[in-house]
Amino acid sequence: MPPNFFGEIIMKKMCLTFAAFALLAGGLFYKPTAVQAAGQKSDIRNPDSGTEWVRGGSDNVQVSHKVGTVILTVNLEDVSTASTAAVAIPVTDVRVSYIQSVLLGTITTSNTNVRFWKANSDGVVQGEITNALTGIILTVTTAGASDKTGDVDTFTPTESPGFNHLGKDDVIFIHTNGASTTNSDATITITLIPR
Repeated sequence: MPPNFFGEIIMKKMCLTFAAFALLAGGLFYKPTAVQAAGQKSDIRNPDSGTEWVRGGSDNVQVSHKVGTVILTVNLEDVSTASTAAVAIPVTDVRVSYIQSVLLGTITTSNTNVRFWKANSDGVVQGEITNALTGIILTVTTAGASDKTGDVDTFTPTESPGFNHLGKDDVIFIHTNGASTTNSDATITITLIPR
């Protein structure tokens, strides 16, 4: 046996132990900033403002959504007849960040205005979800040039009013004043984000 045989074995074991420790420690202290979502072309990142999903849009512009974003879609039948639709909130501690409407037919005569109200789980209305600029929250259609199928209108409510803060089983009532004529439905899309 050569004189250095045991020294070489001890040195190899120490090197392997150190390499294993370095790999383990690196895994413990490494925090990825973006992870490819399985089967998706999206990344998740964790900026200072909160975790969000990021993906490239069709026009190569990055689009991001906060993790926990919930999108509700409601069909509002015949916007030309005064009526109310409702949707229950499936998650807790959220706020309405954006509302869109798309007209599914043509209306005539005048605008149809749609307003949004927060109610508790018993259906008791607590107040209007508003942008604090006008009492008419969302003009779904404008008679004339933009009163046709596919017309999209949007509304961004104020972040701070309490009526914009929603919990699980709260309800959003969606009311049309029915001021227009000609039967046409509208699809309402409500985006909720964590507060």
